[in-house]
Amino acid sequence: MEIYNKYTFLKRTYTSELMHINIINKLLYQIKKIVMKSKLLHFSCLFLFIFSCSENEEEIIFLPELTTEQTTNLTHNSVNITGIISDNGNSQISQKGICWSETSVEPDLNDSKTTHGAGDENFTSKIENLQPGTLYFARAYATNEVGTSYGKIIRFETNPSLVNILTLEASYIEEASATVGATMQIENIDIIEKGICWSTTSLYPDISDSNTKEGTGNDDFESEIKELSPGTTYYARAYATSSEETTYGNFILFKTKLPLPEVTSVAVTDIAQNSAIINGKVEFPSNLLITQRGVCWGIEALPTITGDFTSDGTGSGEFSSTLTSLTENTIYYVRAYAINSEGEIAYGEDISFKTKALAPILTTTAISEIEQTTAKSGGDITDNNGNEIATRGICWSTATNPTISDNKTIDGSGQGVFESSFTNLTPNTTYYVRAYATNSEGTTAYGNEETFTTLPASIEYPETGFFGDNILANSFTEAKTRERYSFSAILPKNTSLKIIITRISTHPIGDDLPQPYWSYSITSRVNWFIEQLDRDTHTQVIEATSDDLTTDLNITSYRPLTMQIDIYENGDETPTITKVVNITN
Repeated sequence: MEIYNKYTFLKRTYTSELMHINIINKLLYQIKKIVMKSKLLHFSCLFLFIFSCSENEEEIIFLPELTTEQTTNLTHNSVNITGIISDNGNSQISQKGICWSETSVEPDLNDSKTTHGAGDENFTSKIENLQPGTLYFARAYATNEVGTSYGKIIRFETNPSLVNILTLEASYIEEASATVGATMQIENIDIIEKGICWSTTSLYPDISDSNTKEGTGNDDFESEIKELSPGTTYYARAYATSSEETTYGNFILFKTKLPLPEVTSVAVTDIAQNSAIINGKVEFPSNLLITQRGVCWGIEALPTITGDFTSDGTGSGEFSSTLTSLTENTIYYVRAYAINSEGEIAYGEDISFKTKALAPILTTTAISEIEQTTAKSGGDITDNNGNEIATRGICWSTATNPTISDNKTIDGSGQGVFESSFTNLTPNTTYYVRAYATNSEGTTAYGNEETFTTLPASIEYPETGFFGDNILANSFTEAKTRERYSFSAILPKNTSLKIIITRISTHPIGDDLPQPYWSYSITSRVNWFIEQLDRDTHTQVIEATSDDLTTDLNITSYRPLTMQIDIYENGDETPTITKVVNITN
């Protein structure tokens, strides 16, 4: 960080000498105040070269000044300490508080501390969880954009405790419970409540955390802690409450036992001749405690991981395993399993499945009779591999490798050649097709993939458009100058239109007049893309691409001419339609 003082042209780098810079800045700040208040003209002139005449003078900034007040409300485990900020150093205080330590005589922000946020207000911190009868060092701190400064160091010693509590190590630890006891030495104080408090996050749990209540009295006790999470580390300590305060013992930690995971063999899917997918599920309180999961399988019931098995990650939840290298038309037994961090194994229920028989062999017939919404294909089943063909047909999709989960036909059963018809197709759309055959064992096979594109839908040219008679209509051949006409077409989905207008002749006009062309309105260019007029070839290209929308254009000519209109539909390289339009007065 750099601190720049424009009045003295002082520019320093923020280093460990920050305190020296702070003293210099404060001194310069006082000098400036003296000079600015001085009514002596020659004294002001003397310092004119030091201070800028800018209307936007920057204030000198320095470290905050503050003091640490003596302690109040001192007990055996807490104390109140106040910080008073006398000067913010001409910079907003961004953080403030009290820092303290048992071992460092100059505690700083790296030690224990409280925080009171931004602002120049004085503050009081209540420091808690101190040790009874212990000497501490503390001081206030405040931070602005220059850095952090500290108040004077104070020392204090907490009161010795009249209640001494020893938290005993946990016993009878189970998956969801444990027993923790305590011994107490108490002088001249009546205990109105005692027990054990615990937490999974706080090293020093208190009665605001989970706790037991074991009644009154100054005698030793033990508590059964219930509703714990398996395999979890807990921090616990005993407490005793009098009419004045609550005292805590030392903290202990313990870890609950880890149970066996609950494993479910859910289902077998995607059964093929040599493979299958097994779905399993592991339920357990913590993902981190499941070190391995998967499935084991074999041709005998109740398989274990001493035989064939998969390894499918860690943690609880659902998972899938893919079995490979299986034998076709064979019964297998399979179980999901899970291993916890203690090395214990749990298995799901035993389920069985049968791999599929060998698949039929077939080919797909080439596509024929392609129209806008229909086409024909079929297949030839050349080998059923020893199983009757129960169902056959074709399946198709706009994506590759269609299956019987997509669109399909059902065209009888048995081996041999069959024909199929597509219906309800979308014009100008590419489709992928395969013949299929399913045998009596439920095995489905597919033929080779064929592809085709349906014919595009027809583009319509209505008699009139938004702006008047439609020049593109079949019946339109004559136009008048200075009249508005439409360039209008209705484009179905996945169609396109390109039009080239060419001036092929002009009607006689005066030699001093420019040759005529057509014109159009910029604001009426509805869904058309218009290229610049080529005056060398007397042509202009107009294009439209739209999905089920009408394209319209206001076009007119102010002088007589004859123009040829070439219409190219759906990317054709030669005109689909050519027409000539005469424009006369």
